[in-house]
Amino acid sequence: MIRRLIILLLIVGCVFGDAITYNQGNNKRTIENVKFTRAGNGKVYFTAFGRETSRYCNRILEFTDDDGNPIGYDCNAVIVEESLIELEKKIENTISAEDVKSIIKKTKKPIVGGILIAIGGGLLFSVSESECDDCDTIEKTNEFADEVKSSSQLGYLMITLGGILVALGI
Repeated sequence: MIRRLIILLLIVGCVFGDAITYNQGNNKRTIENVKFTRAGNGKVYFTAFGRETSRYCNRILEFTDDDGNPIGYDCNAVIVEESLIELEKKIENTISAEDVKSIIKKTKKPIVGGILIAIGGGLLFSVSESECDDCDTIEKTNEFADEVKSSSQLGYLMITLGGILVALGI
């Protein structure tokens, strides 16, 4: 029984043959019997001591296979984590088309506020181009100016009320 376990341990111990050499502070470290898995996002990922770990690419001095040949890797590659992909699938599967339609129906449409803003804007536009045709006297000119002023104030008031109603969702 023990003999079989020793043989199995020797077989499993020789599965990985890669080696990584990197800087840790001022020290040069080497881990042997690792397995290169991937590289990207500024790191090299490998399996060592039964679990996946990583090192920053700027600290790696050498990564070699079991024959001593350098292993090529691209640290600039973008790695999309599998957990994010799974999460996206869960989100897509939880929201149905009927849910989206009900959300759209429940969304408030601020129609009243929009109408007030439109009327106020139209009122201001009509006042901006108006001219006094029969302003022969100062009294008529003052009446025209008061009329334009009150129309402008009404337009600003309608736009302000419409904006408040839109902010409230009415």
